Amino acid sequence: MWTAWRTPKRWSATPSSCNGTRGYSSSPRFAGYGTLGMKQALLAGDQALVICQIESPQAVECAAQIAAVPGVDGLFIGRADLALAMGLDDSKHASVSAATDRSIAAALAAGKLAGVFTCNPCRAR
Repeated sequence: MWTAWRTPKRWSATPSSCNGTRGYSSSPRFAGYGTLGMKQALLAGDQALVICQIESPQAVECAAQIAAVPGVDGLFIGRADLALAMGLDDSKHASVSAATDRSIAAALAAGKLAGVFTCNPCRAR
């Protein structure tokens, strides 16, 4: 997916609602499943965060570039999918942990949010 969004023209259509290049649907959750008016729904959409998922070794290698894209608010590392993409069957494998740490560091260095799923809040950092 990263390669599809490398050009500024394509990326510029994503975060802004009234630039004449974005479509509209009132049916998604952010629009209250059709209960919000268009202005309210567009405002809700404009307040959304853009979080890019890092789930492949290629995305890990490009994490700093992805985090540096204007309009990206953060990176979320999907460790299970990352493990599978690395040919592993353990999301706690040392290689996955190292790739996760590199991706988190890239996000934080860019001043962006970084996240991973954990089922134990005590293990969250």
